Amino acid sequence: MSSLRKMVNEYKDDLREGITWVIFWKEGRSWKSSHVYMDINEGEDIIGNEYKEELEEILRKDPHAIALNGYIHGMFFEDATINHMIDAVKYYYEEWKSCSLENFIECYSEWSMELKEEKTQNIASNGIITQNIDKKTETEQKTDNVEYADFKQQKAEKNVNYQINENMAARAKSMMSFNDYKKGSATNEYRKLIDEASTIAEQQKSKVDSMYHDKIDYYFHLYARKLAQNLNGFHEIGTRCPSVLITGAGNFPVSKKEKQMNAYRKNAQEYEEIQEILYKIKGIGMGGISSDNPKAMEKLKEKLFTLEQNQEQMKQVNAYYKKHKTLEGCSLLSEAEKKRLTSYIEKDYNAEKRPYNSFTLTNNNAKIKHTKERIAELEKRDSLDFLNGWKFESGEVIANKEVNRLQIVFDEKPEEELRAKLKLNGFKWSPSQNAWQRLLNQNAVRAVKRIEELAEIKV
Repeated sequence: MSSLRKMVNEYKDDLREGITWVIFWKEGRSWKSSHVYMDINEGEDIIGNEYKEELEEILRKDPHAIALNGYIHGMFFEDATINHMIDAVKYYYEEWKSCSLENFIECYSEWSMELKEEKTQNIASNGIITQNIDKKTETEQKTDNVEYADFKQQKAEKNVNYQINENMAARAKSMMSFNDYKKGSATNEYRKLIDEASTIAEQQKSKVDSMYHDKIDYYFHLYARKLAQNLNGFHEIGTRCPSVLITGAGNFPVSKKEKQMNAYRKNAQEYEEIQEILYKIKGIGMGGISSDNPKAMEKLKEKLFTLEQNQEQMKQVNAYYKKHKTLEGCSLLSEAEKKRLTSYIEKDYNAEKRPYNSFTLTNNNAKIKHTKERIAELEKRDSLDFLNGWKFESGEVIANKEVNRLQIVFDEKPEEELRAKLKLNGFKWSPSQNAWQRLLNQNAVRAVKRIEELAEIKV
């Protein structure tokens, strides 16, 4: 507990601000933590390549590692105590699938496909992907290795048509059952799953900014292709050994059947992993408003307006209920909302017996306050003199407005002790920028000024 308390206390501001993603994982019984500052690419949040090795290493140590952000994971509100935040981290770790580091990587990085391809290769080496799938043409292999950046340059087709091997499905059916195979049934099963995925993708598009639509299309096509491979693999496995009901018990190849069942189990595990792509689609574009977003100020002001309107409406609804002891006739609510709130008021656990309790109002008010602080921070970022940066003994501090990062450029590679200080203060090495950097804001300036080796040279 003391170890986790120390980490939560260190990152409490980051968790509340929602700008930084904080990573928690376990090594044995010990808690570990780190953090990620998002980059921006064509208006979209992405994980910088400088985090690649670190995050992959964390996943290897703990597949249940989680990535938390205050805007997305609502238990880190401004007035939350350290004990509450500790409990929240433990809760999210137990419910790790909803906030797993692996999902975070796949949603927000362009190199995540390397991890998936590595998994696919491991599966293939264990006989999970069938011989039929392994024998791909050169064109198919290029399709499998398509990068998200390449995909975005293509026109996304709404309809997908990855081939399901009907002959293989019919053979598998004949080896498992005396009933005849219904022609097209395997393809129909696939199309049903694809139609459901298409509905999820279209619903997600309706909820998010249009800049996320290409990414949703990408993951939809990825799901369709992986699912076709998995189903074809399932049918191929079915042809490896017939059912004992077909052949009879005499001289039955028990060892061959055991291998087939192991392949079935691995195929089922792969199927579950493919279904998780749908959860990734549901999470695209649902993060907080990044300061890197060119429309950050506009979006934050829209958010503030909505929060303030909601706060005022909740107060008015509470006042109406206090006066009339009913929500009937309240013009601020729809009939469905009246029914839902009336049901909530009547619940035994609602001690206040009013539509919106104190916690709801306090939490929304905290969001208003935090959003105002974000707006003030952005305004201050564009106006303060510190954005010009300064020179120190062995390099220069640069306020790079184009990439929205406070960067530290050294004349030579810094010593290990200084690198440790940089990491402790939230700076990460960026090979593409050839600099140590973090998000450009007041916190970054305070952090760099804590490092004595970076003190400005007074002329």
